[in-house]
Amino acid sequence: MKKITAVFLTLFWINFAHGADTYKFDQNHVNIDWSCGHFGFSYPTGKFTNADGVIILDEKNPQNSSVKVTIYTSSLNTGIAKFDEHLKSADFLDVAQFPVAKFESAAVKITGKKTAKVSGELTLHGITDRVVLDVRLNKIGVNPFSQKKTIGFSAETTIKRSKFGMQFGLPGISDEVKIAIEAEGILVSSDDLPSDIAWKIIPEKSSMKFTAMQDQSLISGSFKKFDGKINFDPKHLQESNVEIEIDTTSVDTSFAEALDAIQNAAWLATKAFPKAIFKATKFIHLSGKNEFRAAGVLTLKGKSVPVNLDFVLKEYGKTNAHMTGTATLRRNNFDIGHRDPKKANGIRDEIIIDVEVFAQK
Repeated sequence: MKKITAVFLTLFWINFAHGADTYKFDQNHVNIDWSCGHFGFSYPTGKFTNADGVIILDEKNPQNSSVKVTIYTSSLNTGIAKFDEHLKSADFLDVAQFPVAKFESAAVKITGKKTAKVSGELTLHGITDRVVLDVRLNKIGVNPFSQKKTIGFSAETTIKRSKFGMQFGLPGISDEVKIAIEAEGILVSSDDLPSDIAWKIIPEKSSMKFTAMQDQSLISGSFKKFDGKINFDPKHLQESNVEIEIDTTSVDTSFAEALDAIQNAAWLATKAFPKAIFKATKFIHLSGKNEFRAAGVLTLKGKSVPVNLDFVLKEYGKTNAHMTGTATLRRNNFDIGHRDPKKANGIRDEIIIDVEVFAQK
């Protein structure tokens, strides 16, 4: 349930100074309360007192914001020791086997000036199910005590515990559990992020190439200039995020006659859109030992489209890292060239991006 807390943060339809901002839960100001019916005689309440959360808020595209939360189920507290013991047992949360619950947002739908619906996946009791939160932004500003930019929000949702494999006492003990959250988050500047996950790209060693099929031939090119912020640790994917800025005017191809065409308004329109930006706040560990996926959003030629970058860590040391990755784009999603390949010089819709990054701390 505390996981739900993060969810509401996702709603940030508020504009901030520079791109995506990172917020962390203020442990002293997070309340996750729940209640359920007990045979109709009473409606016991309780709370979770320990949770970690990271919220990434996108300034220009709040619908692309995300949140990840970890709740420590053993922190459940009703104020009644025997009741706590039962709720933590295998009849309910089974905290010995499932010590954490996690929430990852999937979508944010703005419903009003200060309200939103935030949907995502809640993993509780070893089972994952969809959860939707009704969220209200209370206030944003500088906290007069901490002197830090702070955001306050409220959220409500109702879950069915049976969907998470907790069926003890049904229907006398109600299936529906109401969740109410009051929480605050503190803005963390990129400079304040843990230094052990912050990496700097080495431009002269890194590369970004693209390939596409033109009729039956393979054509290729590259972007000579790109840079950005990388905060990544394979052991702390929840706190990982990247923002890469690509200089579209640095595009290059092996055919000089094609270069002018790819830069014009019908294709990349580099004069009107000199920058492309890839942001990712969700990282997934794939099947391979060092294989990961960065689930993000690429903004190119004024269009923002979800894009997955699958990558392999070739090296990950204390001060040096090396990765290779691949993403597949569809140019029609970005209004690049004519939609019909026959009217686009035979170039097919699918574009493959190959990235190699060397980074250091």
